[in-house]
Amino acid sequence: FYENFIQQGEHKNFINNVTRINLGDYASCKHVVQKDFEGEVRFINTLEIVCDANSIYENYSVNAIDKSYRFESEVHLNGTGAKASFNGVNIANNNQAYDIVIDIKHNASDTFSNQHYNQVLNNNSSGSFYSNVEISKSLNAVEAHQLNKNLLIDEKSVVYSRPMLDINSDDVICSHGSTAGN
Repeated sequence: FYENFIQQGEHKNFINNVTRINLGDYASCKHVVQKDFEGEVRFINTLEIVCDANSIYENYSVNAIDKSYRFESEVHLNGTGAKASFNGVNIANNNQAYDIVIDIKHNASDTFSNQHYNQVLNNNSSGSFYSNVEISKSLNAVEAHQLNKNLLIDEKSVVYSRPMLDINSDDVICSHGSTAGN
């Protein structure tokens, strides 16, 4: 699934995109988001994903040209063997602001989730990464990983990172981490 957002000309627009994807048993979706904007665009991208048994969802994004970008995603891993992964790079410059918000709910055993976001911030820009992975009670063989790496080029840029795990089961493999440096 390839989404390409194009805006030509020097406009100051606001774009609000909502996408809902329901993956049935054994379905697979690679989701690529690309943007080609001119001017000062403020973009909110809201994504809702439901994965049934043995379905796989993969999300890839590179963000570098929006005035501000907010990515909100809610994922429900409802079936055994369901998997979801998010991979992204944000490059912010000249007062740009990027926010990533991901909420993944493991509602079945033998599920997998992975999030890996890198951010490079320069010239008074800001970035944030908020991720919550919730693993329901009495589930088995659940694996969840979160990683956020940030590079601050100047002293005026800021980054906020909050990877969180809400684990209510014993049979899990989980990791989360965040780095920020110059």
